[in-house]
Amino acid sequence: MVGFLTKDESPQRLVEAIRRAVRGEVLITGGQLARAYSWRKEVGERWESLTKRERQVLVLMVSGQSTRQIAEVLTIEKCTVETHIGNMLSKVGVASRAEAIAWAWQHGIVGEMDSSG
Repeated sequence: MVGFLTKDESPQRLVEAIRRAVRGEVLITGGQLARAYSWRKEVGERWESLTKRERQVLVLMVSGQSTRQIAEVLTIEKCTVETHIGNMLSKVGVASRAEAIAWAWQHGIVGEMDSSG
């Protein structure tokens, strides 16, 4: 999909959209859809801002691992895990482990995490 138009678009807007699609540009109209696209992009940017290790820590948190267990799995010190958690919470924009886990589930990136970690 290269774009989306609502059914109430003008003929001129439709022609513009076709031309943009031919050029490979993405076109999204309608306030809600544009906001949803922007919101998903922001979530993706937050996920991409995490280091590989921070992603691994989040994956293990989502799977229910404690800080000690995460340290054992990743063969790193517990204080290093805590540092990664703090950095990850800041980058994702949440205040706690529970919020980070909820954020991962809410934004549908839990499945993506396993392949990106």
